[in-house]
Amino acid sequence: MSFKWNNRKKATETAIKLKKEEGLSPEEAVKKVLAEYEGIYFVNGKDISEVRYNNFIKRVEEEKQYKQPTTTSTNLDLKHKKLVEFVENGVLTELQAKVLDDVFKNLEGFKIEESGVEIESFVKESQYKPLQVKIALRNLEKKGFIFIKELEGDSEERSEYIFVQTSKQNLFNSKSLEKVTK
Repeated sequence: MSFKWNNRKKATETAIKLKKEEGLSPEEAVKKVLAEYEGIYFVNGKDISEVRYNNFIKRVEEEKQYKQPTTTSTNLDLKHKKLVEFVENGVLTELQAKVLDDVFKNLEGFKIEESGVEIESFVKESQYKPLQVKIALRNLEKKGFIFIKELEGDSEERSEYIFVQTSKQNLFNSKSLEKVTK
């Protein structure tokens, strides 16, 4: 696989912040972002081309200012409110947050680490277009929020299931987790 940005804007803003706060050179700030934000702002950081790498350094050097979005994501109607912060920080798109929120809703009342959501039925029941949901799920998997595993179902057919990564279970509302642990 080759290098790909998930959020170039946030990567640049983070490197500029590191440059200012830690007194790093633009190149040192870029190296630090590439070392610490794999899977969040980009994928396959070690495969970044020389041109992209130099452009990244140039944006940090010039302290590139991006336009603020015209819409605010704080109005997102999500049951699991911690996801809003990921949208505001540019880690997730609004659609990804809404799909992840729906996954969480489907898992409420189950042991999260032992239960998954069957993809086919999840996609059919979603309010979004099937392709949108599948793309959002694959991106959530790339970003380390979920993993998808093929399992044998009741009818001995194999199906794909969505599971929440253990490290992301803290994004559930605490009341949702309390139901499971009691």
